[in-house]
Amino acid sequence: MFKIISSLIGLFMGSGSPFGKGMGIDFKGIQASVFDELAVRARKPVLLLLLGIGSIVFFCFGSFMAILDATRQYDRTGHIYATSTLWTGIILAAVTAGGYAWIFMREWPGLKKVHAQKKAEEEAEERERAQQANYQPSDIEGAIAAILMDFVESRRSKRETRYAEREQRRAERQARREARFEQREAWRNEQSSSSQEPPRH
Repeated sequence: MFKIISSLIGLFMGSGSPFGKGMGIDFKGIQASVFDELAVRARKPVLLLLLGIGSIVFFCFGSFMAILDATRQYDRTGHIYATSTLWTGIILAAVTAGGYAWIFMREWPGLKKVHAQKKAEEEAEERERAQQANYQPSDIEGAIAAILMDFVESRRSKRETRYAEREQRRAERQARREARFEQREAWRNEQSSSSQEPPRH
C-alpha cells in the first residue's frame, strides 16, 4: 500500500511533473522520509495487530477442540475425562487469551506512555501531600497568622459585647414598660375603687 501511495505522489509531485518543476521542491526526498517514518512507526502496531488476530484464531481453535472432545466423550460414555486433546485445547485457549490480553493491555503503542503519565501524576500528588504534611511556616507567616487571629478574635469579642449590650438594653426597656404598665393598672384600680365607695354624710 505504501508503494502505491508513493508511486501516486511521485507521479503528481515528482521532479518530472509540472508541479515539481514549477515549485523547485524535492518531493521524492520528502516522500521517502515520510514513508520511512510511517514504516518505522507502523511496524510495531501492525505486528501486534497480527499477533492479536493470531491469538483470536488459536483461542477459537483451542476452545472448539476442547468443546468437541468433551462433547464426544459425553456422547460415548456419559462422562468427561481429562484426555490429552481436552487439555491441549484448554491450554491453547488459555495461553492465547493471556497473549491477547498482554498485547492489548501492556504492549500496545501509547499504553506505556499513559501508564507512565498516570504513575507520574500519582507520585506528584503523593509528594505534594507529603510536602503539605511536613510544611513548616516561616516566622513572617507565623506573625501574619497571629495578627490575623488577633484581629478575628477582637472582632468576635466586639460583636459579642455589642450583642450583650443590645440584649441588656432590650431587657431594660422591657422592664420599664412592664413597670409603667403595672403603675397604670394600679392607678386604674385605685380610681375604680374610689368611685365605688358610697358618699359619707
